[in-house]
Amino acid sequence: MSSPRELEEAFDLLNAEDFEAARKCVEGLHDVLKRMKANTVHKESKASDDVAKKFEHVHFSKILKLNVGGYLFSTSLSTMKKDPGSMLHAMFSERFNTKPDDD
Repeated sequence: MSSPRELEEAFDLLNAEDFEAARKCVEGLHDVLKRMKANTVHKESKASDDVAKKFEHVHFSKILKLNVGGYLFSTSLSTMKKDPGSMLHAMFSERFNTKPDDD
C-alpha cells in the first residue's frame, strides 16, 4: 500500500481535470454504498418484522421443557432471555404471543 507521502505526490501530478474525474468517481461510489446500506437496513428490518409476525401467537410458561435432538432439557424463561439482541431473546420476549406444542 502506498504511504501518505506517495499518495500526496501522485495527487500533485494529476491535473485539475483528472482530479475532478476522480472526485466524481469517488462521489459515485459513495452514493452506491449509501444505497446499498439503506437497502440492507430495509431488508434486515423486514426480516425482523417477519420473525415477529411468525411468533405473534406463541406463549411460553416460566419453566420451559426443551426437546433437543431427543434429549429433554428444562430451563427458565429468564435464561432464554438473558442475552438481549439474540434470537432466543426475541423468540421468548413478551412482545410475542407464543404457545408451546402439546408434547
